[in-house]
Order: sequence, then C-alpha cells, then structure tokens
Amino acid sequence: MKATPLLALFLLAAPLLANAQDVDTQYLRLQEAYSQKLQDLEQQFQLQQRELLNKFIIALVRTEKTYLEEGNLDGVMMSRELREDLLQNPEIPTPVETWPERILQMAQELERRGRENLTNNQTELDRLNSILLKTLEPYKVEFTRQGNLETAIEVRDLQNVLSEALDIAVPGSASKTPRPIDRSNDPNAYNFAFEAPAFQQNPRVSPRPVAIELDFEIGENVFPNNRGYLFDGGTLQLEARDLEPLRANASRNQLMTFEVGITPSWQSQGNNQVPAPLFVWGDTLNAANIALTQEGRHLFLYLTTTNPPLNRSNHRVDLGAVQGNTLTHILVMYKANEFTIFRDGVVSDRIRGEITGSFRNWEEKDAVLGHGPLGEGNPTYANWYGHLHQLCIKAGQDVSRRATDFYARFEQALSE
Repeated sequence: MKATPLLALFLLAAPLLANAQDVDTQYLRLQEAYSQKLQDLEQQFQLQQRELLNKFIIALVRTEKTYLEEGNLDGVMMSRELREDLLQNPEIPTPVETWPERILQMAQELERRGRENLTNNQTELDRLNSILLKTLEPYKVEFTRQGNLETAIEVRDLQNVLSEALDIAVPGSASKTPRPIDRSNDPNAYNFAFEAPAFQQNPRVSPRPVAIELDFEIGENVFPNNRGYLFDGGTLQLEARDLEPLRANASRNQLMTFEVGITPSWQSQGNNQVPAPLFVWGDTLNAANIALTQEGRHLFLYLTTTNPPLNRSNHRVDLGAVQGNTLTHILVMYKANEFTIFRDGVVSDRIRGEITGSFRNWEEKDAVLGHGPLGEGNPTYANWYGHLHQLCIKAGQDVSRRATDFYARFEQALSE
C-alpha cells in the first residue's frame, strides 16, 4: 500500500523535529494524524464487511427463490428469517450446522472472507503502530532535553504499549525486557489455560498445549484434586506475568474465546451488589480486563474493550443461570462486534452490535480466583464456592463451529 499523507507525516516527523521550534505542536500533529488513520482503517474495515453482507443478503434472495421452486419449506423460511434478521442487525452471522446446506455453505464462505478482512485490517494496524513506534523516539529525546519530563514519560509509556502489542523492542533501547510469552512453539497453544488433572489423565481426551505453565499461589480453603480446584472460602492468585501471553496476543486480535467449566456448590451465590467472583483479572471488578462472577443464580462475564458502554468502564454480559452441584460448561466467542454464548455445546444467546472494540487497552495486572481483588477502597465481594474444572482463554481463535466438540471433551474428561 502506498504511504498516505498521514503516514508520510509519521515518516517525516523525526527529520523535521531537528529544525522544529515548537515540538509540542509537532507532537500534537502526530497524535492527530495517528487518530485519523485509525478512524480511516476502522471505516474501511466496516465498509468491506458491509459490502460482503450486502452481497450475502442478495444471494439469500436468490437462494430463497431456488428453495421455493424446489418446494423446500425449511429452506424458504430459513432464507427469509435470516435475511430479515440481517436487515435489522447488519452483522456477519456465525454459521450454524443445522442450517440448510446451501445457506450454511454461503454463510461459511461469508465468515471466511470476513475473517480475511479482519486479518488484513489487523496487519495494517500493526504496520501503522510499527511506524509510530519508530517515530516516537526523537520526541522522547527532545521533550527530555527541554525538561518536559511529564510528556517524555507519556511518550515512553506509549512506546512500551506499542512494543508490547507488536512484540518488538523499543527503538534505541538497549534490549527488550524479557517476557514469558509464547514459551510453547505450538501455534495452537492457549495463551491462558487451566484444566483439571482429569483432562490429562483420560486417554480419550487430548490435552491442550499452553503458552505458559500457570503458577498459582494457593490460599487456605482451596483444595486441588483430580477434578480441579475446590473453593471452600479461599482464593487462588496469579501474578501478572502468568497472564502476559494472553495480554500480548489479545492486543493484536479482535477474536477471543473464553471457556469455563464449573460445578457451583450452591445454586445462588452473591448478588449484583456483592458479587461472588470466580475470576478477576484487574484491580477491581469494574476495571477488570476479564472477570467472571456469580451474582445470585446467574453468571456474568465482565470484559474491557476499547469501546466501553456509556454507563460503565467495561461490558457486563449475563451468561445465564446455573444449578447447584451440577456440571456447567460455557463457551463464549467474541468476534469483532458479535458475542456468542454456548451453554453445554448449544447456542444460548447471540449479541450483535452492543459489544465492540479491541483489547489493546488491557493492563498488566494480577488475577484472583474465588474472590475479588483485596485492597483499601475496593468494593465488597463474596467468596465463590464450588469446583473449577477448566478455565481457558485464547485470542485469535474462532471456535464457533467446534462448541459441541469442546463440550463433549469437557464431559468426557469429567464423566469418569
């Protein structure tokens, strides 16, 4: 792609800096150019997705006519219902295996091309961030030389964020601080994964490769066993470094898979005023990168993206009710602006357009399981009681067509 005037500004900013009298003005111009380019990339991506969707809707009209001529009532009704749904909610749908074959094949091709657009968009975003990272160093030096340390630190912090996201060293630095990222060379490795020993011990269940072995700090009243961790009023804790593979990979993706398997001790725990957290990655629940709570009978997922809702700092999604002393498997798939929830391998809810954004703003924080983060000024939390069998999170993987297989694997591991 040829350099646009905005990208040209990035490329020319460092040489211009040497003759600049007002470095603050040039830095402001750089920020404005970067913000504009981000908007351009997002608008281009949304336009591409919309064009794909429009072609799909037109194809559905032709497919409906074909089904009508064949006398295929199910095909006609599915074509019509899907088309009407897309006109009201113009987002690329997740294919469902039970759809009629023609529609399923069309939807799978639409999804494939949509993922290609997403990958291309991410490539351009990485390219843009790489250019910005290389451009920032002279500004940091000049602000430091002028004694404007506050802005110099701001520039340095931005360099570090970009360096983390791109997994490359800051230009001019002596060396990049070692981080425990992608210790496994397996491209299918999970960025974050805990599974009970039962998953490894069952010969009919394939263990999942992991990017890093988790190092839990086990508190009192948490009892490890073959089926996972039994929480009886205690907590597990993880240092930020254990979550760094997930944070680094999430910053480069708009796809996220969240899988959890539990057996709650009680049907109702906590409430919306005093939640009972299973997992909180952050300083507080409402500022967490990701969190999972039980509030009464329902589970809730908290998720931070670059586009928060109007009334709070992160998204809060109802995952549905649970039963006490009952195995529960939940798989959540976030894809650009579509949020799909699978309960025991079956779609239970699909949310389109309400949750948008990427994960580039996730912070380096510790995590707590079985309770909320402790600390002065933190809200009151209840302990969560029950068995945690599985908690796996991976960025950049679309598993919507494998939800049934994931549930079968979970059930197989814990059925014996």
